[in-house]
Amino acid sequence: MINPGDSGFVKVTFNPSNRRGNFRKSVNIFTNTKPKILKLDVSGIIIQPFNQISKTKGDIDLKYSTISLGNVYDSDTKIDTIEIVNNDSSSLSIFFEKVPPYLSLEIVPKKIPPTQKGYIISKLYAPKKDAYGFFYERIKMILLNEKLKSERNLFLTATILPNLPTIENINSQEVPIIFFHEKIKYLNINKNSKEVNCEFSFENRGTSNLIIHNIHVNHGCKVKDFSSFVKPGETGFIIITCDDVDLGKNYKKVIDVISNDPIHTHETLRINYQFNKEDN
Repeated sequence: MINPGDSGFVKVTFNPSNRRGNFRKSVNIFTNTKPKILKLDVSGIIIQPFNQISKTKGDIDLKYSTISLGNVYDSDTKIDTIEIVNNDSSSLSIFFEKVPPYLSLEIVPKKIPPTQKGYIISKLYAPKKDAYGFFYERIKMILLNEKLKSERNLFLTATILPNLPTIENINSQEVPIIFFHEKIKYLNINKNSKEVNCEFSFENRGTSNLIIHNIHVNHGCKVKDFSSFVKPGETGFIIITCDDVDLGKNYKKVIDVISNDPIHTHETLRINYQFNKEDN
């Protein structure tokens, strides 16, 4: 509570571990003022110290093997750059195989001189992807110099989100609001388990129709069924089936839900299931 005339603050913590590149996070603050919902954006770039560059075989340093573009709106083009160091005594050329039409990869310069740096410039054309949610692409790189020809895998990840009006530009009485009763499910696996079925229920607490654009799940799981269209005041469901159950192992699965809720456009659910040791 903040008294009249006093100041307050909001502390936001962000863990950059295992992430790199540009990032943008949103924080929604619910108050008793007008507007009732205040949206704060935190953005920046995560860099890795040069002395932490990972060495790959073939006298070539590839600063990163993954390009993480983060959240990208469906109408945007996102650009990122990673660095390559040619440690060899001859020039280096790099070629890419089977690049999908919604991606562009360019080497600058086209030939990296001996002991010099070069850059891979990546561009994601989100409208050409024509799909929502998280995705990753594995792209083969062919590296050529006077001594050898080698191959590397370059990974690119992103989450495509619908470009919805911000909460400041719409009437908060005319929007869908998705509310999950539980975001984390804890399940046990018994000795006869061959698959795990898990159901998440949610409500549309808004005053317009809620649309689920896409649901992305981890490898080993699939979306069995879900409510794609939920009217105001009604309840929907998402059923996930995981068939990679292995006795004695614990699993953690992540489900990304993309909807037309302008506040909770990207919601994350989790399934934690473990072997029941008492079931013999």
